[in-house]
Order: sequence, then structure tokens, then C-alpha cells
Amino acid sequence: MDRCDSCGGTLRADALFCPGCGSSAQDPRQAADRPGGWSRGSAAALIAAAIVLTVAVGGGTVLMLRPATQTDDPPPPPYTSYPSPTTPTAPSAADTLRELADADRPYADQLVGYWVPQVSSKQVGVDGYDASSILREHRSTGSTRPDTPFLLVRSEDFSSFRSGGFWVTVAAVPHYTADEANQWCDSQGYPARDCYAKRLSHTEGYSGNAKPRG
Repeated sequence: MDRCDSCGGTLRADALFCPGCGSSAQDPRQAADRPGGWSRGSAAALIAAAIVLTVAVGGGTVLMLRPATQTDDPPPPPYTSYPSPTTPTAPSAADTLRELADADRPYADQLVGYWVPQVSSKQVGVDGYDASSILREHRSTGSTRPDTPFLLVRSEDFSSFRSGGFWVTVAAVPHYTADEANQWCDSQGYPARDCYAKRLSHTEGYSGNAKPRG
């Protein structure tokens, strides 16, 4: 048995490192002759670059070296793709007609039982009308008479229309009689075919609730 030059600990004859302090146990000249050319300096560098873990095995001591470059950092998160932002599309003319009718419905319900001037009644696919042209006509009616409130109603929402599927524009100027409503049409210069008296109802039918201008 030999002694460690650094700490004086007992060394085996074939030991490369001191089990007590980790110093090289070989003579520099002998280390230079070993395969790989290990020297005291290279041994010290190896120890500095490793993490020494000591475990008890059968009453002895085993040195386990782990490269110091190994880390416990978690792996990078997986790549997640996100949908590309989309540009919102403008509502269609049909959607806009429905939105207008839904917004006007509470006000139209307040006119139930009264006679009002009906100034337009159009159905998609009839007489060349589509949703866009019906919407333009309804808006044009309001813009030419800004002092008069006009409402857009669906014929199926009221029982006093002959059939459903029509977009109807009425002037929100209630009257007690059909003649009064027709007189309003006369005063506004509407042709007879474009404006006549209509009574809105949820219970009565078409008969007796419309009076064309003679």
C-alpha cells in the first residue's frame, strides 16, 4: 500500500485517484506512459468537469462521474399552431333585412289595431327583386322623408297580411280610420298603387284590414 501525496490516505498499488481527496495517485512520469497520456493536470481537469456522486456499495465506496454539462432543464414546449386572424365579413343584405325587422318589431307591435300607411311590400324573387334591392328601397324611403319614421316588418309576423314572405315598409303614423291613413298617402304625393291604408293585427285576417286608394 502507498500513501497519497496530498492527504496521506492509503492507496492501492493500482489506484488512479485517492478515494479520500480525489487527487491523482500516479507519478507524473508513470501517468505519461499510460495509454491516453493521462497526467495529474488532465485528471484534475476531468474531476473539475464532473459531478462526483458517492454511493455505498457493499461497505466500499464507488465514484460515479456524471458530465457537468448535463442539465435538468425541462424540454422546450411543443410547438403549437394558432389559426390565422380572419377579417370579419360584412353581413349580407338578407341578414340586414332580418336585423332591421327584429329591431323594428317592438315599435310595430305598438301600432297593432291602428291604421297605418303601407308604402312598400316586396318579396324576394318576385318582379325582379332580391334582398339587396329590397333593402335599398326601404332605406331610400326613409332618406327621402327624414321627418317620418318608417318601420320594416315581416308579413308573417302579423295575421292581417294575406301571406308570409313579404318585407313590408309602413309609416309609423297611426290613424283611427283607413280614410285618414289614405289621406296621409295623398298628402305625401304617393301614387295609389304604392301607398294605402293597412291595419296591423295579431288576431284578425287580411279581410277588412286593408283599404286600397280608389
